[in-house]
Amino acid sequence: MVFTEWFGISLFAGTILALFLLVPLPRIKDLLLVGFMGGGILAFVLLHLMQNVWDFWTFIEVEPFTVMEIPFFLSLSWFPIIIIYSHLLSQYRSVVLMLLLLISFPLAATLVQAYLLENQLLVYQDWNLILTFLLSLGIHLVISWYLFATDRVKAS
Repeated sequence: MVFTEWFGISLFAGTILALFLLVPLPRIKDLLLVGFMGGGILAFVLLHLMQNVWDFWTFIEVEPFTVMEIPFFLSLSWFPIIIIYSHLLSQYRSVVLMLLLLISFPLAATLVQAYLLENQLLVYQDWNLILTFLLSLGIHLVISWYLFATDRVKAS
């Protein structure tokens, strides 16, 4: 197993690095609330529901820091990811590029879960990778709608 017990922390560190490489600091400040609500809070609540309430999956030694059995840094990784997504969405004016972005982030989430499954850091019960992709796509659609509705992204 690669990155056992350090995957969540490694992913968080990588997403923070990507955040500061891809998004200007003033834009990060503008998108903090979106990242906090759509990334940090939503991710933690969703992971709690999926694992502890509905028993769709179980994380196994993904990292040493957990809150209510939820990997803390893995959950927190969504905070910078949503800021990056929001910023990139605001940079594109082409519908095709926006759709590619909309699909690429859920695809990345699905690939992360596939990696976790392959390395026995995640076990599914009544869940699969297609559902992961569809759930992530739905979340990104809602975030996109919010960004357009609040004029954080301008329709062209």
